[in-house]
Amino acid sequence: MKKPNVIVSLLVCLALVMVGIFLVKNLGEQDVTETTGGKDEEIVLVSKKTSDVDYFQYTYGGETVTLKLKDGEFYAEEEPNFPLNQNAIAYMLVYATNVSSFKKVDTSSVKDVDAEFGFNSSVLDVKIYMKDGTVITETFGSYNSYTQNYFFKTSNKDGVYLVDETMLNYFKYTVYQLAEMPTDWSDFDLYTTLQFAVTSSENTYEFTSYGQGNPNYYDNSSKNYAWFLGFPYVNERACSTSPVQNLLKAILDLKPDVAKDFNVTDQEWKDYGLENPKANIFVYYCVEDEKTTDVKNESTQDVKTYSYYEYTLNIGFPAGNYTYVTLTINKVDPATGENTVHSNDQVVYGILTDTLNKILNFDVTSALTMDMCKVDISTVTKVEVTYADGTVITTNIEKDKATEQQTLLFTTLNSIVADDRTTISVTDTEPDITIKFYRNTEKFSEMTMTLTEYGTQYYRLSFAGENELLINKRQIQSLDKIIRGLEQ
Repeated sequence: MKKPNVIVSLLVCLALVMVGIFLVKNLGEQDVTETTGGKDEEIVLVSKKTSDVDYFQYTYGGETVTLKLKDGEFYAEEEPNFPLNQNAIAYMLVYATNVSSFKKVDTSSVKDVDAEFGFNSSVLDVKIYMKDGTVITETFGSYNSYTQNYFFKTSNKDGVYLVDETMLNYFKYTVYQLAEMPTDWSDFDLYTTLQFAVTSSENTYEFTSYGQGNPNYYDNSSKNYAWFLGFPYVNERACSTSPVQNLLKAILDLKPDVAKDFNVTDQEWKDYGLENPKANIFVYYCVEDEKTTDVKNESTQDVKTYSYYEYTLNIGFPAGNYTYVTLTINKVDPATGENTVHSNDQVVYGILTDTLNKILNFDVTSALTMDMCKVDISTVTKVEVTYADGTVITTNIEKDKATEQQTLLFTTLNSIVADDRTTISVTDTEPDITIKFYRNTEKFSEMTMTLTEYGTQYYRLSFAGENELLINKRQIQSLDKIIRGLEQ
């Protein structure tokens, strides 16, 4: 009864031996090199106090960066005025001065260690200059896909070792990627933004707040949507809140992903496309001034005062995944329009191109409401409707005495939603329905809406001669029945 179990055990052992032979034959010379030092035995390669380091240098991706201390902070010898991320450098130094391994590679049968383990074309080289005059070198060689570690050697201990990528990950920076990046490029928000705009050769738009502290905006892009300007219903024709606020939030959240250059020359401005930027993002905003104290009365002034600023993000050429940008913030005098530079660090940064494109290519029509321009019945004294066949229907509206049918007319008008917007130029075609509103206001005492058949499913609506909306015929047929009911 026990024989089958013995046979199974022998088969399992045989299978394991075969797997071992397969690995030896197929992993290659580099992968089968024997190691010493058990998995549980930590081999300390470098263990130094960071306070004993004078300075250090590393070469990654073909670029060498030398980091030295001055007044308690590290600076790059290659770019001494460039602000660096001190936390990132601290991590570099901690990991470089404390290196351990669990495996030493047997190199006794290897003729050319540097060539065999990738040290001739190293991934990372680090030199640590100690205060006692000694220099410690550390080198990451090639990646061992079998053990999923890197070959590593150091002047502090003989031999070749396997280490993980932890230390390497902290050194994957060019000097510009090591820059101290602004975490917040703006001091405006939804409630302090008065106006914001994008200008480029492909797309231009502008949104304006209804008032200081009001986070709702109307489109002010006169180039594209002139009907928003100057008409009495502008206060009711706000853009849809969410799309515009989300757009402003995207601008508010902009911050550089990498630094690209510092102390830029005139030629470099051209090379980056920043001498004549291809696009700009503008934000005009206000900041409440700190309250001042009246020395005589020793009281805090209650009157709020504000300072006004313009944020300008200049956008140059794309480079890889990034686009070159610079930021300038000017203080603006609203009375004179004069600008003075408030902030301009003259650093060329990189922002992910995909992030910028979502803002630059924003479709303004997606933010515009699709309802017809609203007309308040309280401001209308008479409505005159003319049909293409010459039929005219007129209804007079007494103040505060509108009939049920008249109220239904305005309720229906203000609830109609368009299916689409059109940029079709106005033609000489006679409208099928013309609705004229006579109003009890000094400005725009008369306003005209026209409806013209468009294809088989729509009417083209024009209000104040500008707004072109496509309205489904079913909605206009319902409106027509209400208008004809005014005669009864």
